[in-house]
Amino acid sequence: MHPILLALIAGLCTGLGALIIFIFKPTKVFMSTSIGFASGIMLTLAFTGLLQESMEISYLSAIIGFALGALLMLILDSLLPHIKFSFLEKGIIDKTRFKTAMLIAIGMALHNMPEGFAVSAGFYHLPALGLLIAVAIALHNIPEGIAIALPIISAGGSRKKAFIISFLSGLSEPLGAVIGVLLLPFALGLIPLALAFAAGVMVYLTIDELLPMARCYKHPHGMGFGVIAGCVVAMLISTII
Repeated sequence: MHPILLALIAGLCTGLGALIIFIFKPTKVFMSTSIGFASGIMLTLAFTGLLQESMEISYLSAIIGFALGALLMLILDSLLPHIKFSFLEKGIIDKTRFKTAMLIAIGMALHNMPEGFAVSAGFYHLPALGLLIAVAIALHNIPEGIAIALPIISAGGSRKKAFIISFLSGLSEPLGAVIGVLLLPFALGLIPLALAFAAGVMVYLTIDELLPMARCYKHPHGMGFGVIAGCVVAMLISTII
């Protein structure tokens, strides 16, 4: 399967998360456990897949790529609070909560692009690794879609608006994959750097966003159980793919 298609499917899972809340309202234990589960998969994949593969090719490239990936996410996060959303606030009752939701949506969109690049980087090194990255990203995009849609609806926005915003935030995923497809075949020497870069992106996202998001739901053991389960599943998948 082509990396752009893999990234597209993973990105569409953000919209799937928004659709879930049309059926039922997710409980605290569901959100805490599912986000923890995605975090466990992301961390395991980053360290035992992407970073390990990069280090086996070039230790220096692994260090530089990992640092650059995490640094890019840090810079993007520092820019988000300064964006305004007045043009989307029609019909919104709680504008503060809506702005929070929009910051989450744009943050996800910005983060999805490097994630799409990660799918391409993994795929060009080893197709099975690209597939595993896409699965991990798809799994964490579902609770992220829920996290975008819930505050929009609670702020007075319609379910249609919540779904559209969640759906659009996931479309930057295949765009990142396109960049990888255009760049990496002509610069194969960048593969170890790209793999480590992807690992840096995924580790930063997990530590700075997913785990704090899981803790917000304040379930005593949901996050911990989810993380362990995610790590185990990622290791099992790695032995199969």
